[in-house]
Amino acid sequence: MTTPSTGVDTPQASSEPSNRGGGPIRAIGRSILDLFSSVRFGIILMILLFIYMSIGSAGVLYPARLNIFSPANWKYQQMRQWRLFEMTEFEWFHWWPFDLLMLLIAITLVVTTLRRIRLSVVNLGVWMIHSGIITLIIGSLIYFGTKVEGDTFLSRRAVVLEVLDDDGQPTGAPQRISVFPGNKITLDRGNERFEVMVASTDPDWELLTGEDAGERAYSVSLFIKSPERSFIRQVIAGHPDYTEDLVSTEDPQQPFQRSVKINGEKIIEPRLRISLEYEPQKWFYLSNQLSKNWALYLREKGTTDWVQRPIPSASPLDPDKEGVPLYGDYIADPSSLNVRRNRRLPRSDALDVEIPPVAENDPLPGLNLKVDSYLRYASMQSRWEEGASNAPINPMVNLDVRIPEQPPRSQRLVALDPAQSSSDNGAIVFRYVTTEDEFLGLQEPARLKVSVPSLGFTETRPLSELAPAMEWAVGTSGYSISLFNVQNDIVFSNGSSSVAFVDITSPDGEAFRRWVFSDPTLTRDLDESGSAPVGQEPTLRAEDLVIEYIPGRGDALLTLTAGPDLEQLRVIQAVGDGSSSVSDLKIGGAITFGGGVSIGIAEYFPRALIKDAPMVVPPSQRQREAGNLMSWIRMELPGGGHRWLQFQKYLFDTLAERLSRYDFAPTTVEIRGADGKWKEIEMVFSRQRLPLPSEVVLEKFEIDTNVGGFTGESGSIRDYRSRVRFIDGKNWTDPMPISMNKPVEHDGLWFFQSQWDPPEPARSADELGSKGLNYTVLGVGNRNGVVVQLVGCIIAVIGMIYAFYIKPAIKRRRRDQVLVGLKESDS
Repeated sequence: MTTPSTGVDTPQASSEPSNRGGGPIRAIGRSILDLFSSVRFGIILMILLFIYMSIGSAGVLYPARLNIFSPANWKYQQMRQWRLFEMTEFEWFHWWPFDLLMLLIAITLVVTTLRRIRLSVVNLGVWMIHSGIITLIIGSLIYFGTKVEGDTFLSRRAVVLEVLDDDGQPTGAPQRISVFPGNKITLDRGNERFEVMVASTDPDWELLTGEDAGERAYSVSLFIKSPERSFIRQVIAGHPDYTEDLVSTEDPQQPFQRSVKINGEKIIEPRLRISLEYEPQKWFYLSNQLSKNWALYLREKGTTDWVQRPIPSASPLDPDKEGVPLYGDYIADPSSLNVRRNRRLPRSDALDVEIPPVAENDPLPGLNLKVDSYLRYASMQSRWEEGASNAPINPMVNLDVRIPEQPPRSQRLVALDPAQSSSDNGAIVFRYVTTEDEFLGLQEPARLKVSVPSLGFTETRPLSELAPAMEWAVGTSGYSISLFNVQNDIVFSNGSSSVAFVDITSPDGEAFRRWVFSDPTLTRDLDESGSAPVGQEPTLRAEDLVIEYIPGRGDALLTLTAGPDLEQLRVIQAVGDGSSSVSDLKIGGAITFGGGVSIGIAEYFPRALIKDAPMVVPPSQRQREAGNLMSWIRMELPGGGHRWLQFQKYLFDTLAERLSRYDFAPTTVEIRGADGKWKEIEMVFSRQRLPLPSEVVLEKFEIDTNVGGFTGESGSIRDYRSRVRFIDGKNWTDPMPISMNKPVEHDGLWFFQSQWDPPEPARSADELGSKGLNYTVLGVGNRNGVVVQLVGCIIAVIGMIYAFYIKPAIKRRRRDQVLVGLKESDS
């Protein structure tokens, strides 16, 4: 019969008992078939699939407190990132529960179709829909089961350098440097040295002369320091005949001019041959967004080839397998972290991940390395800690400073570091004293001591009694002095000192100025020109007049002291009448001064050392676009010791090849190999990489902008486009455009536009700005099973069209035929 609502033919229900023999096995089989052809069971599977997919994609939202009516009490988390799962979205939708649900749904569709829907012209649409869904499931299993995806970077060009001998022959192998402002390399030719740095690039340089006038090209300017001179060489991609040097001039309006105009020669240093060549890329790096693809790279220091060791990854598919996670923090030794004061140390949860060698050319054959900690998002910070009993004396205090109507603040002071021994413009200072006499001296105000040994004259006065320009007659010597100014705690490269600037008038009326340092060896008189050249031996124009500057407590209102007993801390407070008061300080205690100001000692290390350690960044302060750039692992080194390694997105053979936006700093450690020999090994924590089927190079990078051009914002760009070439035998293919929505397939892999090199100003005085377009980042992946998915979708869509448009027409035609037959029979 045909159900009125769907028009689907279903078998009539039998009035006889359903179990008509065949034994329990047939009964069980029939029950299973009934289950898989049950609409209720199908709906349950769809609900479970919806819940599973929602949790994996959208996460979960749950109340963190009892008051569920306050939005602040609700918490959102990605459940698949919990420690129990540690799964990417791809892994979540490739896990056995998802595969099982899809398999059950496919079985349900097959059984329901065969048992409940008779194959007929009317039901052909339903059969096509179900067949299309099953085909789509099969294609998805193929796609996700074989999916490989990652990315690779392509530099636009490489600078190739050769040093030639007197006969014009290369003196060694060519050297390469990737074109990015700031990249540099040094070449040696015997006792001669050439230093080359990429000064700037211009992706849209206009050629003004010759047959190519008006054409736009990629220009690279190199700053070169040769044994004889410094100059700039400009090299243009595709136009080696336009290579020329620019030399410096004394004209501030035009500091560099073409060498040909000044010297008559385009090239003033012919010993240095420079050209621009393609920079082939032969690797792509697997994405951690797809699945965890950690890798450790090793090489012996002094070599250039990296050896990959895949790092096992954590997975709920194999709970007994130790692996490095992706989302959670796992810390073997919480004390190895830099934790902000007043915050608890994170819990200890160690990893035990062995990383064995897998390559024949591994620099440490037969030796497993181990990871014991992982941090998802942290930054390296310097922290102070107490050194061993034999460590150098280096007193350091962390103060809690509280001033009325101001927020509390922390202040670190280091007694023996002039740059960190004071705060608040010298109002608070920290000193280390080795004797009680030094401590007593700090209780005194700053003063000048003047003496004339030949007359036996000595007099000391505090600076508070010496107003500027007030004359002080030096006994019967005929000298008179006046205080001009004072500067305390001046920091030098090798220490610090305080100085008083004293104007002196000699008995014969000659006037000059003396710089009187607290270190007498630095005291000097200015010469007739009024200067005191630095680096020269100090000279005194009046040697019989001795002036000493005794800073005492200087301008400080509060002077903290450590010593002579290293465990003893005291504070000297200046009083308005020039005297001072002394108080003891205890760790954890505080002293209140006039005006409600209080100072407490939070930490004190007599033998303080600086130690670099990662600090976990709170989730609210993390940048989502950072990805894994802030992730860390801690290596447990053979023979003892540990070393933190920060994740680095790409691997470079040399620093001359790196891209400045991607940090590259290999960590060097000394390790005793399985053969007992010590080796200097460089390590990099990164992603696994795979070889590309064929090398690829970047010919050109282009951007299409909206009206008004590129404004610095991504919204002003309509499209990004990389023109790339692939190696085909020994030749390069014609340029192929790759844009955001137009990928290119080559040798079974698809390449699509992922990132680009935007213009960027210099971020510091040590960096160079860039006009951009020097490299591109392409996504790389396969698309196995896409055709099967597409076929499944087409079949299902055709089935829907058939079910909703053709089937009703067939049913109407049949109904009309029945009505005509009934009328004819009545007549």
